[in-house]
Parts: sequence; structure tokens; C-alpha cells
Amino acid sequence: SRLLSSASATAASMPCTPRLLALSCLAFVGWLSAPVNIGPARLLRATWQTQESEQLGARALVRELERLDTRTNPGFDPLSEGNHLNRCMECAVQEDSRSAPRSLGTLSGKQLFVDDFLVESTQNVRRYLETPIDDGQEVLRRSEAWEDGWFGFPGSINHNGSHFVMHYRAHGPGDGADPYAEAQLGVAVSPDGERWTKQLIKATFHINRGGEACVLLDRWETDPRHRYKMAYACHEPRVHVCMATSPDGVTFTDYGHKWGRAADTNPCLYRDRPDVYELLTRRDFATQKYWRDIRGTQQLAISSETFDRELLVEGTTMNFTRTSEWYFDGSFGKLEPYRRVPYAHTRTYYEGVFLGVTHVLEWPNHSDPHGGASVGLAEATRKFWHSSAGSLVAPRLQEQDVLQPYLTTSRDGVHYDFRWIHEEKPLELIGNQSYGLVQPASQILTRDGFHWLFYTGNPAKHSERWSGEEHVYLARWPQDRLSGFTLENTLVPFGTLTTKSFKLPEIADTLVLNVHVPEAAVCHVQLLSGSSIINLATIYPQREGNEVCANLGAVNSRSHRIGDVRLRFVMRGGVRLYAMTFTEAIQRPALCTIGVAN
Repeated sequence: SRLLSSASATAASMPCTPRLLALSCLAFVGWLSAPVNIGPARLLRATWQTQESEQLGARALVRELERLDTRTNPGFDPLSEGNHLNRCMECAVQEDSRSAPRSLGTLSGKQLFVDDFLVESTQNVRRYLETPIDDGQEVLRRSEAWEDGWFGFPGSINHNGSHFVMHYRAHGPGDGADPYAEAQLGVAVSPDGERWTKQLIKATFHINRGGEACVLLDRWETDPRHRYKMAYACHEPRVHVCMATSPDGVTFTDYGHKWGRAADTNPCLYRDRPDVYELLTRRDFATQKYWRDIRGTQQLAISSETFDRELLVEGTTMNFTRTSEWYFDGSFGKLEPYRRVPYAHTRTYYEGVFLGVTHVLEWPNHSDPHGGASVGLAEATRKFWHSSAGSLVAPRLQEQDVLQPYLTTSRDGVHYDFRWIHEEKPLELIGNQSYGLVQPASQILTRDGFHWLFYTGNPAKHSERWSGEEHVYLARWPQDRLSGFTLENTLVPFGTLTTKSFKLPEIADTLVLNVHVPEAAVCHVQLLSGSSIINLATIYPQREGNEVCANLGAVNSRSHRIGDVRLRFVMRGGVRLYAMTFTEAIQRPALCTIGVAN
């Protein structure tokens, strides 16, 4: 194990190019049996130190599964279909803070400590996922005559200014039905997120049997007829991407086929700026094992002008451009699809950060429709785990074929931070502890001082999901508190976080910090300018509110105002740092506690 740890640390320190060359050399010899590690060396070292025995067990299992996997794809062409085997797919979309700018320029607006983008250095400090303060509250279950056992997600949540608007799968084709039968969607509205009124959407078109659909409330749309835009899995051609629009989220007009396959997880349309639409949907990758063996994700883009023109031409394939495509191969190389695959990927833009949620299928059993049932991969997995029971390397049996959501943030909407996935830390939802299938809505809503995440919990696992009863639940986090920084552990006396250099906004006279300082803890805030250290505030345990204000009156030197500065936070005790904003005193939050200046 020490040799493996040393080898992994060495690989982690290699630049991406040599690792890609190594991957190219090995790919067509057969499936890789050695890992291709990527990402920050710090992340990989932590993974090996804290989960070494579990990682060794996982490595042994993926190799065993590859040995037992006798599927063949005689028509596989490595030249036309196998290019993805020559390169690290995850490397191309992995966000790495080391490639971010070293100087942040003038900071305007809220700055989130949800990733490492703002951070120059830390000592005894770690990033962590926050637990929602409200979780497990049941919001919806099937209750109407037109809802059946297929009730659940994929689903979408929007807010129209007065009501929450949720779209969900109301019923499917029924037990034993024709696999080409269609599903129908329901829409539920609520003034407060607690009291809901349901109805079926009004549509003449047919949706694939899984009810895979995602609804965008387009805030830049000027034509009220197209205010709501739905991307859905076509009934015909099966699981291609179709689109429809609606003025109210209830009555939809169909415009038919708009893109190819595979939309049978959650094809989702986004418009985060007025000049472009982006489509996130599934992409299958062929291997010598099966024609669509590896489940991945693709991101497509199209200008708003082209979208508006081509949407109205029924049945026209839109001229989307693929901006990225990927699947997981960062921990176990090309064997990683035996360990995990991206089932769906959604995102919500908030304060300069794309809050991505990656739905990860853990230890997929590669049964139909991936051709694995005939070779018994699911049974092989169970036998391996049972035979390893009691050893240091045995993974937990209940983790097989389950779907869990992970927070994956992005600064540019193309490259994502997959840290929590490789550290095996899904969102801290109650549903992850008791359900085999957990699917969040395609959007995270932020309003009334909270982040709202609606999700479904299904006791059945992925391959048996139609036999389980899904309910819709709600988790809420205080605004800006999805993730933050705190001390590594309770044994260290203090920790520091220093930001990258930046310029102060000219009119700012107040620093607003979203920080939690519990009893017996304290946080010192310092401004670093050249060799000068200015103590802005000392923050003691707070009595009310989530925010603390520090007066920038001490920063009265012109050199501090026009030159580059940094912030340093010295944390003692259970301090948790989430966000900061430079603003004017007249815009100071009403419940902002005033920090004590030294």
C-alpha cells in the first residue's frame, strides 16, 4: 500500500500532457488496469491517506469486474468510435484552481467560498459541505387518480414571482406495458413550498416512457408564448431531444425533434445569459464491450438568435455546437465506469458560480440495456463483496446500483470541480442515507434567504426503480451556506485562509462577511497591503443574523485603495467562512452584526 501511495502521489504531480500520452499508449492494448489520477495533488494525497483500504478494495473490484465482463461489440471501430479511449475525458472538463488567475482584479458583487477560486493559501483549514438546516420534509406524493406508481422525477422547479412551479412525472406506461409507451407530466404550484395544487400538463405530444423532461422559465424571453421551454425525450424518434414551449407552464405547444440521442435521463436547457442557450444531456460512448457501454455527459451551445429561428421550424435539428463531453476516468482510468458514471448533470447560475449537481450512478450493475445481464455482472459484484466481508477492503453492499447527487461547482460553466465525487461525499441529504435512488430537481432555487433543493427519494435501486414508490422532499440551506471553509479538525489551535490579490472597489466602505462564529470561537480579519497588515475586525460569537460587517474606514491610504491587497482570516474554534461582499454602508444588510475593530 505504501508503494501504491507513493506511485499515486508521483502521478498526481505529473503535468497533464505526460499522463495523456501514457493513456494514449495503453488505451488500445485493452482496458487499462492501472489508474489515471488527475486533479490537485492535495486532493489525491488526502484520498489515499484517509481511504486507502477502501480504494484498494475498489481497485480490486473493478479489475475483477473487467475480467468477468465477456461482452463483445464486433462492430466497434476504434478509429471512428474509440477516440475517447485515447484521452482522459475528465481531464478536459476538470476545474483546477491552479489555472485560475492569481489576481482577481476589482471585486464587485458577492464572492462565494464555495470552491478554491478566491484562495491563495490555507493553513490547517479545509473546505467542507454544509448540512441543510431543513431536510426530509415531504412535499409531494402521488395522490390523484391520474398519478400512478411511476410518479416522481426527473423534475424541474421554477418560481414565477408569486408561486413555485414544479414539473414532474405523473404517470408512466404502467406495469408490463409496451416499452415504447409514453409518460405524462404533471405540474404542481405552491405559494410557499408547502401547500401544492396539481394538474396534468395540457399537451398533444408524447414523452418517452421514463418522463425525462426539464422545464426552463426563460427570464430573457420577450415573447410570452415561449416563456416556459421544455426539453424532453422524444417518443419518436425514441429518446432523441424534442422541445415544446408554454406561456404558463401548463399548456404546451410542441415543436418536435431538435437534437439526437440520448435524452433518456434528463435533457436540460439553460439560458444563463441572453445571447446563448445551452443543452446538457446524456452521451453514450462505444467500446469493444458494447455499442453504448459508457454513460457520459455532453454540453451543447447555440446562439439565441439561431435558437429562436430554428425552434419554430417543427422537426428541424438545431445547429448546436458541442462544447464539451466527458465521463469519469479520473480515479481508475478506463475501468472507472465499473465504479461510477454520470447519470445526469444539472446546474444553476448564482453569484458568479454555476452550482452544478451531478447525479452519479454508483457501482452500476451494467445490466440491460448495457448488455451485462447475460454475463451476470450484478451477481459477480455481490459475490465479490460477500467474499471480501470482514476484510479491510470490502465496500458496502448497499452502495451497488444506487444514484446519489454531488455538488460540482464551476466558474465558467464548462469546467467543473469533481472533488466531492472522488472524495465520495455526496450532498448531505437525509435521502442519501435511506434511499437507493435520489434525484434532485434540475434547478436550485434561491429566495427568501434560503437555497431550496427539491428531490425525490426512491427505496429501490436504479435497475429496479419502477418498483419503488417515490416521494418528493425538500432540503434548504441558509443563503450562501452550501459549502465553506473551517478548521481541519478540533485539535489544531487555529487556521488561516489568505485570498488571492485583488483591488478594492472605489466606493466600498464596508466588508460584509457571511460567517458563523460559535461559542468559544473567534475570527480575526486582516487586510494585507504590501508589508502592511491592517486589522479590520475581530468577530466574536454572533447573537443574530448570518452576516457580520467590518468598517473599511481604516483603509484610508490611497496606496491601499489603488494597489493590490489580500484578505487573511485567522480562525480559532469552529469558525465557518462562506462568503464576502464589499459594499457601501447604505446597502449594509439590516441584520448585519458590526465586527469589533482592533
